[in-house]
Amino acid sequence: WKRRRPTVWPADEETDDEYMLQLHEAETAGTDLLLEDDAEQSPRWMPNAKFMEDLNKVSGMSYDGAPPYNGGAGCGGQFTPGAAALKAQLMRDFPQITSIGGYACRPNTANRSKTSVHGTGRAMDIMIRELGGKADNNCGDPIADWLLTNAQQFQVQYLIWDRTKVSVSRRSAPGRYGGPNPHVDHLHIEITTQKAGNMGTGGAPTATNGAGQQAAGGGQTP
Repeated sequence: WKRRRPTVWPADEETDDEYMLQLHEAETAGTDLLLEDDAEQSPRWMPNAKFMEDLNKVSGMSYDGAPPYNGGAGCGGQFTPGAAALKAQLMRDFPQITSIGGYACRPNTANRSKTSVHGTGRAMDIMIRELGGKADNNCGDPIADWLLTNAQQFQVQYLIWDRTKVSVSRRSAPGRYGGPNPHVDHLHIEITTQKAGNMGTGGAPTATNGAGQQAAGGGQTP
């Protein structure tokens, strides 16, 4: 890792909001952004094989952006019912989660005429303790894998974890997230507007760590 100013902006519209917020905060503090050096790419999380097989089967999902900001009129005021229901299930099934937040009524920092997706109540930050300044993959990977395996049911349109971004709605292959926050202490997820108004998680699978046991905290994978 090294500090430098970016010369190329993220191409994905989903990342612009968070990326530009971090840029603003860094410039306000008089510091440079912390970005990965292309010559020093360390291992990062990648989705499990089941999700990779099922990705092309995802249907009826498109990326839902945010409405105009209009001085905060576009904000939802809180998590949507669907996001609140998903939050409750995650907190119940994954005890390694320290907290889930993310609601913030503010404009999109890349386009201040639009509301941030965090202001819609459809974006969540799932907090995980770091391990030695790195992602605790034994804790975070099962959550990310479970969310993506069940992305169709929960309408998870976008996810970032441990320097990897996945745009489920676009059915694109996972890519390296190049924003200033490597997301090693939290997962960022967004759900669609369809799921936002749906409180139910009926028929939702109980979250497991893939070995038939309820997910629990762990240590850093090698």
